[in-house]
Amino acid sequence: EKFMGYVFSAFPKGYGGEIKVTVGIYNDRRVAGVRLGENKETPGLGSKASEDGFINQYIGKSVQNALQVVKRSPVADNEIQAISGATITSSAVTSAVQASAELADKLIK
Repeated sequence: EKFMGYVFSAFPKGYGGEIKVTVGIYNDRRVAGVRLGENKETPGLGSKASEDGFINQYIGKSVQNALQVVKRSPVADNEIQAISGATITSSAVTSAVQASAELADKLIK
């Protein structure tokens, strides 16, 4: 068996309360995937965080540089475009990914 990486569950506070975020980090410190579970984010706004268009932005990102949420189209590799009208939710998910990445980095070292 080959070690591939880590999977974490994080529970950041979004606009509507706690959001369950599952994050996979490869052993080369790239994001493998992000999935959202139970949440009470605003339908049509924050609820879009669970859609592929948002969460797929994280896939393959190196976590060597801290992820930043931006309102425009991302230009840097560490930037994540916020969901329009749902910056709090976007930031909450990003903080969960960042915290998972930092823990994975410590475990890998």
